[in-house]
Amino acid sequence: TVTRQRAAVTGLAERGVVLETGETLAADYLICATGYDRRKNLPTVVIEEGGRSTPHVLAAQHGFYREMVDPAVPEVSLLAASPPYLQQLLGYSLGAQWLSRFHTGSLRNQPSLAEMRRGVGKLAAEFAPWATDEYLSGGLPYAHQRKEEVLPDLFEDIGLPGGLARKLVISAASEAAFGRVCDEITHALATVPPRRDAMRAAQ
Repeated sequence: TVTRQRAAVTGLAERGVVLETGETLAADYLICATGYDRRKNLPTVVIEEGGRSTPHVLAAQHGFYREMVDPAVPEVSLLAASPPYLQQLLGYSLGAQWLSRFHTGSLRNQPSLAEMRRGVGKLAAEFAPWATDEYLSGGLPYAHQRKEEVLPDLFEDIGLPGGLARKLVISAASEAAFGRVCDEITHALATVPPRRDAMRAAQ
């Protein structure tokens, strides 16, 4: 039931994308598969403000809020996924859950632009000694720090107990225990109430 069209995207329309054929394809989201290294095949981003157009190079940024959102262009999200293992696939799926709630404004802890800028600025200062081309992987400092805080932060933003994220990591060595925690997370996700202001916006 899914229609597939082979054509390059050459621009954005008001409610869709413009194809190289000249046709406009209706779309809510544009998803670009770039591979693991986020420096390659990234879309060109231009910020238009006050009658001026300024190129914004995504790969030149030090990092992204929750590893996914650039505060300068929050409409653009990057989810770098290379999931050869079940645990990683689950982690990226939870990242996608966070992103869907972020873009609909329904996170329990919906960050403001100022909060996102502060968070990214803190990371940029921390990684300043390594922020050169050879140590950047599409904006992320590469191989210098384990991102152990990311999953608990995502859980708390969604409205899930941060302890569930730690429980998930601890149980990874046991298939049965890991499965039980996944069931627990699935149940918790299904029962998280939406934010009231997000509900009002939807109405």
